[in-house]
Amino acid sequence: MHLFALHLVFLPRINKSLLELYNQLSYRGMRTSQDKCPLGLWETSMMTFEPNFEVFPEQYGIDTFGPVPIDDFDDGGIIVPEIQHKISNEQFIRLQAVDFLAEDGNHGVNHFARF
Repeated sequence: MHLFALHLVFLPRINKSLLELYNQLSYRGMRTSQDKCPLGLWETSMMTFEPNFEVFPEQYGIDTFGPVPIDDFDDGGIIVPEIQHKISNEQFIRLQAVDFLAEDGNHGVNHFARF
């Protein structure tokens, strides 16, 4: 149950923070590129890009010179246990009414403790 509560409370907060970081890094000007942002540099390079190679649609996405995975099913040794306690429909409806992204003054810890 604690693992479910951790995911429910903190995963949206982590995703929101990552999105804020992405937006800040993508749109800030870079001193070394005449104050263009990374996204602007990418757009400019894509507009002026002229491929000098033949395109083969059946090989799209294949990097013949890239690293080869050791094992396609390698999870890095991470084991995520199954949730032992299932919640009822009534509990699920009550949880949907709670805004876990709302500021609780303690970075979500109070929401977690209340759960």
